[in-house]
Amino acid sequence: VLFRSIARSIVLPEDLRVEDTWQALQNFIQESPWDEQRIMRHYRKQIVQLLGPDGVLVIDDVVLLKQGQHSVGVHRQFSPEQKKKVNCQLLTTVFMVANEQAFPLAFRLYLPRAWQEDPKRLAKSKVPRGSGAIVSKVQLALELLESLHREELPYERIVAGESYARSEDFRAGL
Repeated sequence: VLFRSIARSIVLPEDLRVEDTWQALQNFIQESPWDEQRIMRHYRKQIVQLLGPDGVLVIDDVVLLKQGQHSVGVHRQFSPEQKKKVNCQLLTTVFMVANEQAFPLAFRLYLPRAWQEDPKRLAKSKVPRGSGAIVSKVQLALELLESLHREELPYERIVAGESYARSEDFRAGL
């Protein structure tokens, strides 16, 4: 909905004609050679400036409910909000929380084992090579924290959702 709203508000130059602005915007975002890491580093610096150095890093899953089976990583997985298994994608996410505000700093799509063990499915879905390696949510969370640590972002402490907090591997990795 937001994406379509943005597309409707775009005023194109007179010499540029497209039949479907929404599709053109979608293609631009998906096909452009973005340096997403550079953009995210800039974004995180802005968040730290906004929130200050007293932020708390919160590690948890974000559940994206899905109807079909074709989106990358969709699988029947447990959703704490729904209190049952649902068809969804899971994002391992690190938020910064301070002054009653929360912003995502880093996130990665978790690929369930059924996806990780199916090279044809990964290729068909255009999952980049190496992204299908067998990786747990705990490993994803630790990788995200390590990348934030390398950026030397200031924070007060780290807290984690239940599935991470009770993992011995996660606690040892911290």
